[in-house]
Amino acid sequence: LERYSVAEEAQLKTVLSQLCQSEMLRLPSARFSASIDRTDKMDRLIDLFIGIEAFFGSSGSPHLMLRPAFFLSSEDRDKAHELYLFMDEIKNIRNKCVHGSQQEIEVEKLNRLEQVLRSALQQVLIHGRQIPTKNEEWNSLYF
Repeated sequence: LERYSVAEEAQLKTVLSQLCQSEMLRLPSARFSASIDRTDKMDRLIDLFIGIEAFFGSSGSPHLMLRPAFFLSSEDRDKAHELYLFMDEIKNIRNKCVHGSQQEIEVEKLNRLEQVLRSALQQVLIHGRQIPTKNEEWNSLYF
């Protein structure tokens, strides 16, 4: 087994402490963890999507595509637009799936969705970024 460096161990302890204390991060991190062990692609999709909904505090509205796009794009409008379109595609697949329609999703898309949630959690837990909690705060990212 590899040992963590002192710095890595301290960072890991900080991250775990934040997860335990943060009501806001508990569900997204739990769904992220659950998705890793899923063998069924649709179950994995649903776990990841619920994690993203919980993290970004939105469900079903255009905000669910806008919030990750702008939060993770580093003010790159082209990157934000591309991520918005990806999230919209995933939302449509997820909606069809949970309403009983047989859907297929490529593993690459699931891996990308996992990376969206992973990156969002890392932004808060490792980089100390704050999650906007009010519509006005989100609007300041959009415009």
